[in-house]
Amino acid sequence: MGKITKYRVKNWKEYNSNLIQRGNFLRYFVEIPEEFKEVLTKKWFNKRKRKGKGKNFVYSDYAIEVILMLSRLYHLPLRQAQGFTETLFRNMGINLPIPSYTQICRRQKKLGIKIEKEVKKIKREMEEIIKMGKELIIAIDASGLKVYGKGEWFKKTHPENQSNRGEWKKIHIAVEPQTGLIYNVILTNSHVHDSQVYPRCIEELVKEGYSIDKAILDKAYDSNKLYKISDFYGIQFIVPPRKNSAYYKSKLKNNPIYFREAYYHKQKKRHLEFISEFGEELWREMVGYNLRNRVESEFSRLKRYFTEKLSSKCIENQITEIKTKIKLLNLMYQIAKCKVYKEITII
Repeated sequence: MGKITKYRVKNWKEYNSNLIQRGNFLRYFVEIPEEFKEVLTKKWFNKRKRKGKGKNFVYSDYAIEVILMLSRLYHLPLRQAQGFTETLFRNMGINLPIPSYTQICRRQKKLGIKIEKEVKKIKREMEEIIKMGKELIIAIDASGLKVYGKGEWFKKTHPENQSNRGEWKKIHIAVEPQTGLIYNVILTNSHVHDSQVYPRCIEELVKEGYSIDKAILDKAYDSNKLYKISDFYGIQFIVPPRKNSAYYKSKLKNNPIYFREAYYHKQKKRHLEFISEFGEELWREMVGYNLRNRVESEFSRLKRYFTEKLSSKCIENQITEIKTKIKLLNLMYQIAKCKVYKEITII
C-alpha cells in the first residue's frame, strides 16, 4: 500500500489568463496600463545634478532601465532594443526621444538596479495569501552562467577536440522558498567558493532591513565560520553535515559518542546528535531542509527563460544584466500568482 502525491492548480482559469499577461510589457512598469504614458513622461528625463565633472545626463536612470528591461524581456541586443523602443513609442503616441545604444551601454555600468524594493512590494501582497511570518526564511545556492565557449552540440559531436577555453561566471541567489521570490543576487568569478559569498549576502539583506530566521544551504556551506556568522545575526543555520565531520567514537568501549567540543559549533552539534540518533532523513523533514529545492527551481526558470549565457562581456554590465533578469522574474510572480493544493491518492 502506497500513496501518490500530486500538486494541483486551484485557480487555473485566473492563473492561465495572467500567464498570458506576462507577455504584456506594460505590466512590468505600471499596475494600471493606462498610466504608462503619464509615468514615462514624468520620469524619462534626468533632473538630478551629476556628481563630479561633466555635463548632466539627459536621460534618467529610469529611462535606461526601461529599455534594458525590454531588451531582456524580448531577448534583443541593444541596437535592436533601441529600434524596438522607437517603434513602440511611435505607435503608442508617446513623443519622447530614445537614447542611443551606445549611451545605454555606457550608462548600464553604474545603473545600480535594486531588486530589493520590488521584492518588498510583492511580499506585502503575497503575505495575505500564504500567511507568512514576519521573519524571513531564505535558501541560498550558486550556479554557473557561460560568458563564452563551445556549445554542448560541438562537445558532443567533436569529443576529440575538447579544449578548456571558455569563461564562466557564478551567480549566487537568496530565495524565499514559500514564494520563490529572489531577495538577493551576487555575481562572482567561477573560482569563488560558494561559502565565501554567504557573509556578504546575509550582510546585504540585514542592511535592507530584513529579519532572517532561518538559512537553508547545501553541504558546500558546512563551515564553522559560517555557523558563527549566522549565530551573530541570530539565524538558524540549516546545513547537512559532511560525512567526514559527523562524529567519532571513543576508544573506550563503554563510552558514548563524543563530539569535538573545541571544534564544532553548538548548532552543528545539535544537528549531529539528532542525525546520529534518528538518521538524516528524519532530520531533513524536521528542519524543513527540503525547502532548499526551490533554489534549484529558480535556477531552472532563470536559465530556461533567459538562457544560461550572459550576453555582456564587461563585469559591470554583467551585474546589471543579471539583476535586470532577476527583477523581471520577481515581477512575473506579481503578474501571475498560482494557488496550489496537495492531492494524495492511496494505491
